[in-house]
Amino acid sequence: MKRTPPPSSLLLLFLAPPSARAQQQLRTCTGPILRFPPPSKGRCLTSWEDERGVQKLYPDDFDGISNEVRIYRCPANAKRVIISNGIPDHDVTLQNRIGPCEVNWAVELPLHP
Repeated sequence: MKRTPPPSSLLLLFLAPPSARAQQQLRTCTGPILRFPPPSKGRCLTSWEDERGVQKLYPDDFDGISNEVRIYRCPANAKRVIISNGIPDHDVTLQNRIGPCEVNWAVELPLHP
């Protein structure tokens, strides 16, 4: 039988449009619902298409798209939130014929594991 987590353990995390407060690069948060700006615009490395097996050097070959990571400490919720655009910050060897795209993702962890 499949178990459904109780509502109290659901992730209440929303990527919201950047605000003046977010632009100040605050690294702490408060409140019952965590809201954060999205780290990227969803750009893709289209110049990498059809280059399977080629090594790309970071940041030189990344067409101006940089790795973006923000780590927030949320003491009111006892959470640590990591938000990234999914672009690696290291050299890569292409394994398929499509270049990577920025994909916004967020991970919520306990503040004191």
